[in-house]
Amino acid sequence: MLTKFNELIFNKWKVNIHKSLTLPSLTMKLFKTHYMPKDTVYQLHGLVEKNIRLSYTGGAVDVYIPHNRKDNFFSQEFEQLFVYDVNSLYPSQMANFNMPVGNQ
Repeated sequence: MLTKFNELIFNKWKVNIHKSLTLPSLTMKLFKTHYMPKDTVYQLHGLVEKNIRLSYTGGAVDVYIPHNRKDNFFSQEFEQLFVYDVNSLYPSQMANFNMPVGNQ
């Protein structure tokens, strides 16, 4: 069955399905290769873009035991810790700013 699907796609669009890892990536390749106007950048607009942006909620969460004791692990004196959540920068930028594409 996969062989038939590959033949169908290749005969119609001259694209090998084995060069794409997923069906969505195959459809995007077909769109960009055969249907997307030349010299344009693909970008979603409207409700679809809004829904995709709403789906960005953050990255993986790892929990670490902070070692902020002053001299050694057994010390009872602690130093102040600062936490920077770099993983959340990407979704926050997607939610608050336009995508940097287009003619400039």
